Amino acid sequence: MVLLFGARESTKDVDAFSLDPGAATSVSKAAALVAAALGLPDDWLTEAAKGYAHGLTLGPVLFEGPTLRVRAPSACNCWQ
Repeated sequence: MVLLFGARESTKDVDAFSLDPGAATSVSKAAALVAAALGLPDDWLTEAAKGYAHGLTLGPVLFEGPTLRVRAPSACNCWQ
């Protein structure tokens, strides 16, 4: 939400989750490597907000790379 709305930073972690259940292990391993390389806490990337995502749909693409697409959540299907 910070990326989408340019809101101020309110926490020091990043909440993320994948719609692909098989990707969770890969994402966790990658997050651990990033934490070690940058000196971040082990829990810098969490799924803590996942419980609030019920009923949300895919929002606009905020970033797209060769192996990663980051989308904002949306309460409507406006950006599809």
